[in-house]
Amino acid sequence: MSLTKRNRLARFHGLSRTIFGVLLFSLILGNSTLLADEWAVGDTFDAIRYEDQHGNIKILDSSVRHVVFLADMDAKDSLHEELESSGQDWLDKHDAVIIADIHKMPYLVSVMFALPAMRDYSYVLHLIREAGPGDRFPKQPGRLTLIELKNRKIVSIEILESGKALFNKLDGSQ
Repeated sequence: MSLTKRNRLARFHGLSRTIFGVLLFSLILGNSTLLADEWAVGDTFDAIRYEDQHGNIKILDSSVRHVVFLADMDAKDSLHEELESSGQDWLDKHDAVIIADIHKMPYLVSVMFALPAMRDYSYVLHLIREAGPGDRFPKQPGRLTLIELKNRKIVSIEILESGKALFNKLDGSQ
């Protein structure tokens, strides 16, 4: 093999390793939630951007004291039963927001059926529509996760059986 061919080949391998390194680094930075652990007491709850069922963007700030996370439809249905009558007023009274992870829902089902139905809710539902961000929330199938915050610091995390349990918990703490 000639010297120039060997030099070109060596440059190509060096360049390919550099490109691979840059891609790997950007993948890690771009998907930091994939590497992050579940939320724990003492963590700072990031000021994350969420889109609601109406397409409005909201950044959760330090005024939020309670985050209710719904990982599946059973949890959503349980809470929806309780919120149908009291709606957004109850959430505002408790400085609470609801975050639902719907990223596993098939796209056509979400845009044709689920989102139009959610737009009729009497409360705001913040949505996680891609894989990753929902992984940080502790969860159990069919249950709600209640994260209590103080100035965005996580004070407590509880897994609750139902929407009724959430109402009892928050109404009892007032």
